[in-house]
Amino acid sequence: MGELQTTDIDFRSLKHITEKEKLDGGNVHPDAYYQNNEGPDGDGNNHREIKYHYTKYLNGDRGMGNPDPIQATDYVEGDGKNADYPTIAGQQAKDFIKFKFAPMLGVNGTVANSNDYIIFRAYLDTLSDSFLPEWTPQNDQGRADAKVLYSGWDRNINVSFRVPIMSRLEIQPVWNKLNILGSLTYPRYASSGFTGLFVKVTIGDLYNQQPMYIQSLDLDWDNETPWELQDGFQVPFYTTVTMALGWVGQRKPEYNVTQPFDNGWTPGRNTVNVKQQDGFQPVWELS
Repeated sequence: MGELQTTDIDFRSLKHITEKEKLDGGNVHPDAYYQNNEGPDGDGNNHREIKYHYTKYLNGDRGMGNPDPIQATDYVEGDGKNADYPTIAGQQAKDFIKFKFAPMLGVNGTVANSNDYIIFRAYLDTLSDSFLPEWTPQNDQGRADAKVLYSGWDRNINVSFRVPIMSRLEIQPVWNKLNILGSLTYPRYASSGFTGLFVKVTIGDLYNQQPMYIQSLDLDWDNETPWELQDGFQVPFYTTVTMALGWVGQRKPEYNVTQPFDNGWTPGRNTVNVKQQDGFQPVWELS
């Protein structure tokens, strides 16, 4: 028998990138490739590391430079500084779509608006919206078929998204935000007892600061997820978040009065036109 291996080996040091494998002048993170050309997809190419690679990361390991400004934006309750996307060098950092959550915190557990947002980059995996009208059948005398009465309504939104960490400067703010997100499922105690928390949810222009409540929250780490190995920071670099949200909304649902989505387009009342062309992207207006 050989000698027992007792020293810790950082598996990330075994990864490398060859000149042949470099893409876009070597701007691909070295973690995108595995030793001996063996990767999760069998050809040495870890597409996850490429897909979530922030364009301004330095080549090399997950160091201390050039964090993603959105991922590195921390959440501090009540400071008002994270009310929107951060400003870097005089310009506001923007994602492809708006994606943020705001706890609706009030005095003694009451509901109140909040401008402190939990902001993640919008790496959405799935998004679904279920409208659930409730109908109750009632038998009537002399009729074999039942009358059907409208008795209730509900709506559920399910969203799944990835939270990657590519810089050590992102570890603490990202995990602070994941901790806060998880704590939004906890009860909040007041003098009159306890209550739950509503959350303002923004996902693009489908849902713009709409009040909802968390029905379930799942965090998942698969066996291909690398971890930070430094003591005190030993956390996964990739987290998959799956949320089931119950609808509260800003107005009561009513036919031909309340629109399901916040994109501002009312069918039959507005026409969507292309106002101008900005490069390859059209700019829309309603008339």
